[in-house]
Formats: sequence, C-alpha cells, structure tokens
Amino acid sequence: MSEENIILFTGPVRSGKTSALVQWTEGKSNLSGFLTPVQDGIRQFTDLSTGIFYTLEVTGVDNPDDILVGKFRFRNEIFQLGKEIILNAIQSTSHYIIVDELGKLEMDDKGFEPELSTLIHHFKSARTSAKLILVVRESILNSVLEKYQFTKVNIVTIDSLHEI
Repeated sequence: MSEENIILFTGPVRSGKTSALVQWTEGKSNLSGFLTPVQDGIRQFTDLSTGIFYTLEVTGVDNPDDILVGKFRFRNEIFQLGKEIILNAIQSTSHYIIVDELGKLEMDDKGFEPELSTLIHHFKSARTSAKLILVVRESILNSVLEKYQFTKVNIVTIDSLHEI
C-alpha cells in the first residue's frame, strides 16, 4: 500500500483534538491504539482495544524513571505499555489504529519510538485497509512530515474529522 491510509490529525495545542477523537470513537468497534485525554486536570491513557484507563501524568511523587516534558511528568511504564500496543497493532485486524500523540519526544527518538517508526513503516509498505491516525500538534507538523518522510498522507483537522 502506501501512505494513503495514514492520517495526521492536527491542530493547535489544547484545541480539542483528543476530545474530538474520544467523541469520534464512541460507538466504534475494531479500534486499537490509545488516546490520552485529560480528566480532572490529569492526563490519562486509554487503551482503545480494552477500554482500560491508566494514569499517565504524575503529580507530586518524583520517580527517576518518570519522563519529563516541559512542566509535565509522565509515567515511563505507560510509555512502555504504549509501545506494546503499537507493536500489537501491526498484527491486529483493527479498522482504525490511533496514536495520541506523535509529539516532541518522538521527534527526539524517545517516547513511543522506535516502535512508532516500525508501525509507520508497516503502513507505508503493507497492503491493509486499516487506517492509522496519528495525532500531531500543528506546531510540529512540518517536522513530522520531514522526519517520517511523508509525502501522500492525509492531513485532517477537527473540522474535517467526519471525513475519516
């Protein structure tokens, strides 16, 4: 196949991208991947294939394994879970695979890397009818296009989410 089944879902920081995807996924089955909604002011992690929520953002307790991104502190073990979910998605029969989000960590080959690159490569080279939806903040969209050498991906915003 090619990049035609890869969708970059983009918008400004805190513009409601994740919230829009949470609504978009409601009632849909055959999903895998994860979303990272904010609930009660804390970033969560939702495994879309199981519906299980995990706390991603750490407050108060310092752990040397935590991952620091700006003023935020995230649980490293949840990133490891995300990597497992990404690798499992390659073998899944899901119609939609969502990764929320491809961000600054991944641009520095951290976070969900290198597993995310493996998944992207799979979509670039495999014959699949599944859609890979990558959440990307608008401010790094051009860097993402360059790093992952995307040329024919679909770029979607909240206003055009219904077209997926």
